[in-house]
Amino acid sequence: MSTTPRRLLIVLGLAALLILPAAAQSGAGKTLRLVPHADLSIIDPQFSGVYITRNFGYLVYDTLLALDHEFQPRPQMLDI
Repeated sequence: MSTTPRRLLIVLGLAALLILPAAAQSGAGKTLRLVPHADLSIIDPQFSGVYITRNFGYLVYDTLLALDHEFQPRPQMLDI
């Protein structure tokens, strides 16, 4: 077997290996699972400045405005 067909076979085999995990996850559902880096003791993001509380707040509460790709505030939950 010459080197060109062997290389093609290796590349196709590696491409197939990269596609398999994505195909296995397609029917996994729409559940978001999060493993936080610390225990959540305060759930009010206005009261605490701890990162885990801030992250919890972003996952639970939606913001009224958000910055777009040009860093301009745009309505996210707010209807203007």
